[in-house]
Amino acid sequence: MAIDLTSTSTAVTYTDGTTSTIAFSWQVTGVKVKNQGTYTNAVVQTYWDLTATDNTNKETAEFKGATPFTIEGSTSTFVAFTDLTEPVVLGWIQNYVASLPTFSDHIFGKLVEQLENKVVALSEPDLPWGNPETPEPDMVVPGATGATGP
Repeated sequence: MAIDLTSTSTAVTYTDGTTSTIAFSWQVTGVKVKNQGTYTNAVVQTYWDLTATDNTNKETAEFKGATPFTIEGSTSTFVAFTDLTEPVVLGWIQNYVASLPTFSDHIFGKLVEQLENKVVALSEPDLPWGNPETPEPDMVVPGATGATGP
């Protein structure tokens, strides 16, 4: 089952068993346009950011994406460039991402991985056999100037 990245938030469980809710926010960061047939400035490429915010720990993660589009098949819903709004373009992007469940899961996995690296504390435990205070070993390279050996 694919994660619905168009929802405003979802629950997450980190590898240490802690849970939180992460909220999603999308932003269009750029577009490329070209003239196609009778259409002027048709959007053919979009660039976007998806930010996930861990509501408990107040940490964020970001996924940067790019989604191409063509005018074929969308002539009945064509929106003139001057009439575009961010919600319209985000709708196109989100519909495309949602149509690829494995891509949605990949994006979600990358966001959770980033958050987990910030939220789940890493520890550096003592070795089970102890941590002796050992000085750095002397390095002797046979044949090197100043080296001694048998």
